[in-house]
Amino acid sequence: MTTDWHAADKAYQLHHAQCAHCRAAGVQPGRQQRCTEGLALWKTYLNAGIPPHFTWLHQRAKFIAKNRKAPPHERTLGNRSKDF
Repeated sequence: MTTDWHAADKAYQLHHAQCAHCRAAGVQPGRQQRCTEGLALWKTYLNAGIPPHFTWLHQRAKFIAKNRKAPPHERTLGNRSKDF
């Protein structure tokens, strides 16, 4: 997360409110394109991370990270050697 989420959100929302292309893209994702400036702002917004008010998503991400099973090639075999 390289950009402050609040700043990215504010910048995109200010642009979005005045741009018909970006409003249309918000209503019909995948069918309408954002303008060049709006697309850059949207990418910055998406890269800013999880919105801070989405506490449930933060908790879910922590739970998944804590309980993630290692892929088979990373799992240990207890006291046995991997080369058997």
